[in-house]
Amino acid sequence: MFYRYTKAAFIFFTIIGLSGCASYLPYEQQIPKTNYENNKTILVSVVDNRFPNSEQSNNFIGVYRQAFGIPVDQYVSDISPKEPNAELAFFLERRLIDGLSSGGMKGIIAKINNVPSDDESENKLNKSLASRWLLIELQNWYFSTDMHFVTSFNFDTAYTVYVYDEVEGLIFKKSFKKRQVIKETSERHNDILRAYRDKLSEILNEKSIKEALL
Repeated sequence: MFYRYTKAAFIFFTIIGLSGCASYLPYEQQIPKTNYENNKTILVSVVDNRFPNSEQSNNFIGVYRQAFGIPVDQYVSDISPKEPNAELAFFLERRLIDGLSSGGMKGIIAKINNVPSDDESENKLNKSLASRWLLIELQNWYFSTDMHFVTSFNFDTAYTVYVYDEVEGLIFKKSFKKRQVIKETSERHNDILRAYRDKLSEILNEKSIKEALL
């Protein structure tokens, strides 16, 4: 009985400590950095296929492992309280758009739940007057960090990037998978935000993706 109450109290006060008086990375510092030197208009979509056979929420992003290794689920709102209802897909889309805009392109979010067919992509592009469509399909986007005496955490990603052309249809498709070990500071939520920013920068500046978009 004492063990159960102690464990519950530890988790409660740890969560309170994590959420109270925290400072969050300013939004402009969360935007990926890129330079396309082009004024094209492109569509941007993130399709979340991380949990095809699960009821896990699409705003889930990872876990904090606390007392006795107990995992506590973390959501978009835990790293960005000003976006309390945002799903991960929209969270990423918004930053991709602003990153492209700051780099010279105009991006428009195209809301879609599945990878489109050729006909669907053609119709979407024609209606939007965009020349390209960047679509990122997530298979994994997950961090796991331990609250006890560790100096880094794992950030696992797996995704497929598609680029569609208004005339030729699908012109690029490539899958990526990576585990990154992220150095921790005392503000883990900001470490995660920086890791997201850097990953999005990596995607936008990948040579093959950039060439397809241009």
